[in-house]
Amino acid sequence: MHEGRKANTSDDGGGLGSLRSSRKGYIIILALFGCLVVIASILTLLYRETPKHSEILSKKKRASAKHSSIAVIFGRVDKVVQDRIVQDIIQDVGVDSTDTDFIVGSTVSDPWCASLTEYQFMLRKAMTESKELPIGKQTLIMSMVTGLLAKTDLPARVYLIGNLNTAEMTERSTAAVMKRSDESAVTMAWRNEARAPVQVISYMDTTTAINKQYLDLFRRQPFAFTAR
Repeated sequence: MHEGRKANTSDDGGGLGSLRSSRKGYIIILALFGCLVVIASILTLLYRETPKHSEILSKKKRASAKHSSIAVIFGRVDKVVQDRIVQDIIQDVGVDSTDTDFIVGSTVSDPWCASLTEYQFMLRKAMTESKELPIGKQTLIMSMVTGLLAKTDLPARVYLIGNLNTAEMTERSTAAVMKRSDESAVTMAWRNEARAPVQVISYMDTTTAINKQYLDLFRRQPFAFTAR
């Protein structure tokens, strides 16, 4: 009888010990979870997204700008050609770099640049890293730039750089692209007449039929057009 009671007491003690161990384990897990929450909150406060210094400078620069220099990058460009393009653009900007709004229309960077140095860097980055896009997406870049251009009253130079992609083109898709591109050209012509002068400068290869067809949309408009 007494031995049986001892055995039962031993079993009860084991159950209580197991229960205590489980509760202790839950407490440890909850404590760890609480620590993770605190750490996550601290990291969020420390590393939350804030405006970059260059973005702040760019906004201030745009507010006081008197000219716009806008590059539309359709695709990659050879290094030697890059050097010539960048040199030409710098010469065009000249002494007006401190009051010029710099924009790069591409798929590899934000459009606005805070300084001439950043503009050069982003130009080369876009001409080096741009992915090969179908012509429809290439010309959407121009549509985006035209939208930005239509909202400002600054005299602007717009540089067309790279070449249009002829892969997977059909007669129907080409017609749709040219219609949208003609709308961009007409919008730029309206902007040139109603708000501020626009000059389009092309570095596109005019020996290819699609590039020539595209450029003719801009060449026939009343704003200044130059092929380099």
